[in-house]
Amino acid sequence: MAAADMVQVVGNASATVLGNTIYVAGGNYGIKSSCSYNKIQSYKVDIGQWSILTTCPHAEYGMGLVSLNSSLYLVGSQTTLAERFDPDTEEWIPIARTKERRIECGAVATLGCVYVTGGYSCSKGTYLHSMEKYDPHTDAWDIVRDLPEAARLHGCICVYHGT
Repeated sequence: MAAADMVQVVGNASATVLGNTIYVAGGNYGIKSSCSYNKIQSYKVDIGQWSILTTCPHAEYGMGLVSLNSSLYLVGSQTTLAERFDPDTEEWIPIARTKERRIECGAVATLGCVYVTGGYSCSKGTYLHSMEKYDPHTDAWDIVRDLPEAARLHGCICVYHGT
């Protein structure tokens, strides 16, 4: 059985899973992908239906969306803004700003923190080597290390074999 069509088909978007729902943030659409999409779309796996969950705090493509502790975190853009979305209250909560402006970055959540890797810095005009870590308990970002080489338009996954 084929899945339902998205409300708006987008490219260069970011996706994550929380519970039995797939979330897709932002992206491009239109002729030559000339328009940025400003919505978060959600797909309820149990009923096979797409819907618009909310409006993104800033409409862009190439952001990172991850789930952590029953919330969604939206990071990476042409600014240093980052936000947490609470699906229960349907409210965006600003969090600490990232250290770098990074678009088309990778993002992953593991061990209670959000990590953002690489990307492209529009303000510096360069690809980034750095990796930042966000700790929700301290509401702070820190640059934790450099990647072996600069990367953009890449994915991140975490495979953790802990107890």
